[in-house]
Amino acid sequence: MINFQLGSEHIAHAPMTNNTPKTWTYDAEFYLVKGGTTYTSSGTITFSLDAGASQTIDFPITMPSIEGTYQVFLDIYVAGELIGAYQAIEDVTIGEIVPVGFVYSNITCSDNPIANTNNSLIVVDATITNNEAIEQTCNVKLQTVRNWKVYKSDGEVPIVREKILDLTIAPGESYQYHGDFPVSRSYYTYILSSFFEDSNGGGGKAGPRCDCYVD
Repeated sequence: MINFQLGSEHIAHAPMTNNTPKTWTYDAEFYLVKGGTTYTSSGTITFSLDAGASQTIDFPITMPSIEGTYQVFLDIYVAGELIGAYQAIEDVTIGEIVPVGFVYSNITCSDNPIANTNNSLIVVDATITNNEAIEQTCNVKLQTVRNWKVYKSDGEVPIVREKILDLTIAPGESYQYHGDFPVSRSYYTYILSSFFEDSNGGGGKAGPRCDCYVD
C-alpha cells in the first residue's frame, strides 16, 4: 500500500497503446474513491494516438484532505463511450506523514596529508537520501572527531570539526555530500570518526578508524 501526504500534489503516469488500425482521440480520467464516493480527480485529459502508437499520459492529481484508504481508477472514453475501466493493483493511504529525517549511507572519512606541509585534510563523503513520501528540509550537522595522543604523552586531546548544512531533498531523491576539514599534523596516534545528525531525527556514522602517523 502506498502512502501520501494529505493534500499533496502528484502526477500519475499511465502508458497507453492504440492497437487499432486507425487514429483515435481519447478522453481519460484518473480518480480516487473511498466508500463509493469519488474524492479527487484529474479531470478529463484528452489525447490522440495514431494506429499502433504508444504514449505515456500524465494525470495531475491532488490527494484528498481526508485521511483513509482509497481505491485508484482510470476510465477511458472514445466519443463519449466507455472503452476501458481500470483499477490499480494497490490502494493508496492518505494521511499526515511525520518526517523522520534523512537516511545516511556510504559514509567514509579519511585523513589526507598535504605534501610538504604539517597539515592534512579530513575528507568526508556520504549519500543522504529522503525515503519519505514528502519533501523534507533538514538542518544537517556533520561532526568529525579526532581523538589524538601527543607524542610521548598519555594524554588524549579531542579535536572536533563541525559543519552545518541546510538540505531540501525531494521524495526518493539523494544528495551526494563531499566535504573536507583542514587540520594540523604532529606526532600522534588517533581515532577518527564522523557523525551526521539532522533536525528531523535522522543520523549516521562512519568510523571509528585508527591511524598512526610519524611526520
